[in-house]
Amino acid sequence: MALRLGAVLTLTATVLAAQQEAGMDRVDHKDEPGAYRDAVCDTVKRQLDLSGEMPDSRDALVGDWVQSLQFGAAAPARPEARVTFGADGTLRSTALNGRYDNTRDQWEFRPGPPANVSLWSWYDAAPEYGLDPPGRSEDRYHVLMKDPAGFVLFNGDGSIVMVYEPVD
Repeated sequence: MALRLGAVLTLTATVLAAQQEAGMDRVDHKDEPGAYRDAVCDTVKRQLDLSGEMPDSRDALVGDWVQSLQFGAAAPARPEARVTFGADGTLRSTALNGRYDNTRDQWEFRPGPPANVSLWSWYDAAPEYGLDPPGRSEDRYHVLMKDPAGFVLFNGDGSIVMVYEPVD
């Protein structure tokens, strides 16, 4: 096991060194502490004009929300779906235009710091693409509270920002 892990770490270091030498940045830094992650959090707070405290518990996220996608500070948030974060970890999303009604996703809150949320998306079996049996795919996001109500999920480089506001 140690030999395999050592080989993986050596390969990872080699790939990272080659990427840096070629002037390539890694796409996502969401799980790395430090100045980059802090700068992304600050940018999202500034773009959405929010104080952005981290939630203390998953209870702050449980409920019915309208999900909007935000693409930069200049563009208005675009409402996309009604989303229910269940206390039991279920996640239901229904497109506002009726295109989908997804009842098989799940979610998980991790208090941090930094606090983060995993969204587990269901996928059907697709053996022709190596997806057999069916299962769930994880996407992890930072989470900040939005004043006076709601919250924001965003990925590690701030390119995906989802704003959740209470259903009226």
